[in-house]
Amino acid sequence: ELQEVANEFPDASFSFETGDLAHGLASALKMFHLDFDVVISRGGTAQILEDELSIPVVEMGITAPDLVSSFSNLPKNTTCIAAVGFRNVLQNIKPLTSLLPFEVDFYAIDFEDELEEALRDALDNEYDAITKAFNQARLMGAEAHLLVSGKDSIRAAFSHAVQICELNGALEERTRFLQEMLRSCGIDLVVYTPDGRLV
Repeated sequence: ELQEVANEFPDASFSFETGDLAHGLASALKMFHLDFDVVISRGGTAQILEDELSIPVVEMGITAPDLVSSFSNLPKNTTCIAAVGFRNVLQNIKPLTSLLPFEVDFYAIDFEDELEEALRDALDNEYDAITKAFNQARLMGAEAHLLVSGKDSIRAAFSHAVQICELNGALEERTRFLQEMLRSCGIDLVVYTPDGRLV
């Protein structure tokens, strides 16, 4: 789906890497020297990358249709599930859970090392299913479900990333033009006011 949506943006070049939280960070740091303009990511990985990278990170969201679709394969008798994951994701999906035919209890974390304890708390409460912390929940023997971003969410993230690139390009062009103009006037020192006006 990422590749299909990327084809809708012929003027942009995308590179794809898939993996979990640890792999996402390692991959981004390994590829950072390739001179990317923007990184697009999801959930906890997006939050960590934002802290670690100096370039913009666009977070791919989850829409109401994504949420309903992700839970469409749950048993009909499901009454309550636990949503365990990073706060930035859970706060975005919380308003959407009123559309679901069961209750959702939230276990939000801010740091990766809090995840295991949050999962253990959720497992102690014997929910019908656990969502978000997919790999870790499966390793701990839980009935886990992955929340998946659909094409509309992917498209919105890609559009946002392209807008950032366009804005940065326009800013660089303006800066180059100003530098050339000042050089042609023989100016060696330029003074700006705190609000960015040229003195």
